[in-house]
Amino acid sequence: MAKDGENVIHFLVTADQIERDGLDALQRAMSGEYDAGKVIPKYIHMTPDFQRKFREWSPAEFMMYSATRITCMTAGEITSYGTGFFYHSNDGEYDYFLLATNKHVLKDADEIFFCLNIGGDEPNGGIVEYSHKLGPSQIIGHPDPDVDLCVTNISGAIQAAMNRESPPYFAAINAKQIPSDEDWRSLDAIESVTMVGCPDGLYDETNALAITRSGYTSSHPGKAYDGRNEFLVDIACFAGSSGSPIFRYDRGGGRWDKFTRRHVPNDNVSLLLLGILYAGPMVTIDNEGFIEIDGRAKVEIESTMHLGFAIRSSELLVVEKIFHEDSGRRRASGEQNHDNNHPPSKMRIVPAA
Repeated sequence: MAKDGENVIHFLVTADQIERDGLDALQRAMSGEYDAGKVIPKYIHMTPDFQRKFREWSPAEFMMYSATRITCMTAGEITSYGTGFFYHSNDGEYDYFLLATNKHVLKDADEIFFCLNIGGDEPNGGIVEYSHKLGPSQIIGHPDPDVDLCVTNISGAIQAAMNRESPPYFAAINAKQIPSDEDWRSLDAIESVTMVGCPDGLYDETNALAITRSGYTSSHPGKAYDGRNEFLVDIACFAGSSGSPIFRYDRGGGRWDKFTRRHVPNDNVSLLLLGILYAGPMVTIDNEGFIEIDGRAKVEIESTMHLGFAIRSSELLVVEKIFHEDSGRRRASGEQNHDNNHPPSKMRIVPAA
């Protein structure tokens, strides 16, 4: 069903209605039939039939398909790369797909590009490329200026792709993957972690996939590092890795229980989003070399310390709450979900070779 009373398109779909009603409403909106083309889908309402179209993921697949490279544009020029991950949020009435990353990744961008695989139960080799315009109202940041975390609503783009014959193939993290207070307390002093991202923009262009890096926590993940809601990881971090999700992937087989002081057998496989990378400490290496023409010269080289600073994933719940409050206010007032000068997301289909 589509309506324009709130300046939105609200898709209520079943598996049989996806192609018929949803796509028809979207085509009308894109052709300008609703409010001169300003009406855009800004939230998603998924019925159980629609939800059952999503496949079962292995934890490794879930991690791999949850992150994407963000190409940042300013005035039509590529300015930087970063990493973002997909987050599925529900406010009790509506479903949203958000792209989460660091504030500094999107700070100077007026447009971003990202890609997803196409497929139903499996990727079919095709890729969908999204162009997402950014305006001041489209970036919801953490209220603490020292917490480098934000989201932008990409529900319209995802819904448009879902309504096609070949829906996008991706994984979206939700609040269930964020550790509870009890989970944080149960973490050991050193945990193995996996990070999914795009260091220096490195990315599998053919398969539209980020790359993974594995390591360990360098500070106690259950304690706030240096008084901040953060922890350190022993993983080399570079520009482009900012915004990468960091997971604790428990493959089962048992864990050390620090409360009972014994090894507890456990066959359950679990996946927790522990944090989001935002920076890596640098060290300056001084050296002196000899150059015959100019004499002695001092050389300084900046190098990473093979460490990364990560924001605890529980801070994402703070941003999610603000997003829901903002979306509720906009629905109540009939405001657009974007600036009038920034049209909705567009997508380009790249078919399988």
